[in-house]
Amino acid sequence: MVLFYCVVEPIFDSAKTQQIVHFVTLERRLYQRLSPEQIGHLAGTAELRLVSGYSPEVWSSAASALGKGGQPDAVLTLPPHRVAVEFDTGSYPGKVVQKKLAVFSQEYDGLIWGVTGKVRYQRFVERYQALGVKVIQARWW
Repeated sequence: MVLFYCVVEPIFDSAKTQQIVHFVTLERRLYQRLSPEQIGHLAGTAELRLVSGYSPEVWSSAASALGKGGQPDAVLTLPPHRVAVEFDTGSYPGKVVQKKLAVFSQEYDGLIWGVTGKVRYQRFVERYQALGVKVIQARWW
């Protein structure tokens, strides 16, 4: 078990939200392999599972999905359905959000979209909840 800390910015481009966060991992080189932004992204994705109440057996996520626009951050498998899970700190511009929504709606039976900021959460609820997107505000730090 490895204990480490890093400075993360849970809400994109908001120095006011910078935090020193302590992490515990079984993967010895995680903090050397991934940037603080990537580690925060994984923590946010994990928080989505926790607040949604799903067990690890039906939830699949991996660091290998980070930065891959065509892959969700996690997949929730509730046979026969698969739900894409995306975590967003606010760095995705509207075109990226639209592209992800289009791709994921074709390949998955549903979509959970987690955001950190209150304003972004409200905006996403207004724009996307009526389209069947489950929007969650994930405050993991």
